[in-house]
Amino acid sequence: MPKKKKSDAARKTATGGQKQIFDRLLNFESEMVPNDLHSGGDINGQRIHELLGELDVDSLKDTEDGSGEYIIGVLTERGIRTYHWGYDRDIRNREEALSWFKKAQEKGYPAAIKRMEEIAKAEEAKNEHESELERLRKKADGGDAEAAAEYGFTIWNEKIKDRYQPAAVYLDTALEYLTKAGEAGVIPAQMHLGKYYEREWKPKVWSESQPREYKPENYGKAKYWYEKSAAAGNAEVIERLNAIRIEHDGPAIFETIFFGGYKWLLLDKQEDKALILLAEIQEMRAFHTRFGSAKWETCTLRKYLNNKFYQSFTADEQARILETKIDNPPNLEQARILALEMKTGNPPDLIQKAPGEDDTLDNVFLLSLDEIDKYFNYSGSYYTETGWHRFSKVYDNARAANEIWWLRSPGGYDRSVAVIDSDGSVDASGDYLRYVSGVRPAMWIKL
Repeated sequence: MPKKKKSDAARKTATGGQKQIFDRLLNFESEMVPNDLHSGGDINGQRIHELLGELDVDSLKDTEDGSGEYIIGVLTERGIRTYHWGYDRDIRNREEALSWFKKAQEKGYPAAIKRMEEIAKAEEAKNEHESELERLRKKADGGDAEAAAEYGFTIWNEKIKDRYQPAAVYLDTALEYLTKAGEAGVIPAQMHLGKYYEREWKPKVWSESQPREYKPENYGKAKYWYEKSAAAGNAEVIERLNAIRIEHDGPAIFETIFFGGYKWLLLDKQEDKALILLAEIQEMRAFHTRFGSAKWETCTLRKYLNNKFYQSFTADEQARILETKIDNPPNLEQARILALEMKTGNPPDLIQKAPGEDDTLDNVFLLSLDEIDKYFNYSGSYYTETGWHRFSKVYDNARAANEIWWLRSPGGYDRSVAVIDSDGSVDASGDYLRYVSGVRPAMWIKL
């Protein structure tokens, strides 16, 4: 008796050998070589087509028990039948897979019956979700900012990232509703828009030799949304805002002036007066030369600057130097360290442990942490009442002076004072006050 053809044998049911090949196809990732378009892609493609050839898909299209149709349905749903440089799937495969599952279901194949039940439940859940989305959209259109944000994020996360749906169809909708929410003050929407427009301003490049094609119109949008979000004190956004400013405008460059035989950086200008900082370290001195702790109010460096250094200027120059009320707020790094040492983990509860000093009247002074934050932007592990500062190195070069230099703010430990390190980074924990470090005086002068 002549042997039955392989396709005839498969009419009744899918053979065990075919099911083994089917299982290998479903778990093909474990057999793939590292895949990129120039090495593994063609090898993987060849392997999977060989397996499909062994499976003899055509012989599975009309099995008596529906097992063959079920196998085709799964392969189609997974996108394996259209394999080319990876798993290429589109909405047509979903529809085709459903037709194969239905054929297998009609023949009573248990796995197909179960799969169709799963698909029906998923479709029902999808319809309910779509109805909820529609209710959310109506709330957003009625002026509910939180609903606008939720709707915008839902469209973004579900539709734009869905491989079966073209992103462009939904992008404008998501941006429209996130913009409504952002303008109404919803911070997550503002942050998301800032990050989106930053990516659109400087699209990713895939090699160092490929020039980055900036899209200038999107810089303004990214800056706009980051500024709105930064107003709430979000440290991550402040860092991103400063980073794009640096990349767009270049590092901070201060105007310089000469006064009293020294070169100064012009940090601030207000009508007829200006805040100036010595451009280079004037000399090396200890913050305090006596034993014991000291604050700015009682340190020997303050006494030196407001006497000997101040008196080194001519009478005319002294007349231009303004006596200024100096604010001396607490360094909340102290509270952070106390919280760690006491294992409370809650710095705001310990702010009273890091008291500020009394205000002082000075002709010459050192900058505080707050002023460094204001005029140079911050980098360091510094705690403020609005939250933690994140590390941000974008202004380090502008602060650097080749040596460590003193600030007037107390450090994080007893008998320590905050400093700027030689690389320009901010050390809020500080150095021991009797160490010898650089001195960069600051003063307000008449213009």
